[in-house]
Amino acid sequence: CLDSNAFQQFFVDYFQQLDNVKDKLSSIDWNTWLKVPGMPPVLRKVESKLINDAQQLVSKWSVFAAQSDFVADADDIKAWTVDQIVMFLDDLLSNYQQLLKENKISKNEIKQKETALKTAYKFHESANAEILFRFNMIALECDDESQYPSVQHMLSSVGRMKFVRPTFRALIKNAARQKLA
Repeated sequence: CLDSNAFQQFFVDYFQQLDNVKDKLSSIDWNTWLKVPGMPPVLRKVESKLINDAQQLVSKWSVFAAQSDFVADADDIKAWTVDQIVMFLDDLLSNYQQLLKENKISKNEIKQKETALKTAYKFHESANAEILFRFNMIALECDDESQYPSVQHMLSSVGRMKFVRPTFRALIKNAARQKLA
């Protein structure tokens, strides 16, 4: 069984053998790393082309100005993994919710974007529960009634609480949809 003390001893024993690392070993605050609650004192900066691609597309979809020259195309996400699409939809929903909260956009403007998402990427036709759930959340955010049958179908066929609970919460936000819940 490997515990923190065994890991620390192995780490020190291994790196003590290397000449250029000995000075750095003494500067490690093992108590902070192993015993103090919370995030580690040093965090790596995560950089990834996959993450950057998703975030760049979120930025394009978050522009609501009439002068935007962005034209969505299925090729935008053609080579993406499900995780990238999920991240894109999560970040897009968060962006839209924040812009709504700040009164910078209307639900109608989000609905126009959501309709364009349907046209370009066909998320509403996805058989993947992760993708469909997130797209349905965007549809509920803008009160797109045409997506309600998809929401109802998902609630009756996918029983995972990670999908069901947030969907019901989103449904009851709007008094007109509460009967669907």
